[in-house]
Amino acid sequence: MTKNLNLYKTFNIHEATPQNLYELLNEEFNFNFDPCPLFSKDQINGLDVQWKEYCYINPPYGKAIRG
Repeated sequence: MTKNLNLYKTFNIHEATPQNLYELLNEEFNFNFDPCPLFSKDQINGLDVQWKEYCYINPPYGKAIRG
């Protein structure tokens, strides 16, 4: 399987999902909660809160995850 190296723009695994990809996923799944937001002033701990029906969790990105 060939990997698309254009997806790996950084070594940082704590990058946000590309906006266009998130929008496509959200169109299909209608997310109503992110239990582990990257950027939140509320500092939500996803292990301590009740999850809702359609959660979005940002997967790791970056060159550091290449196998």
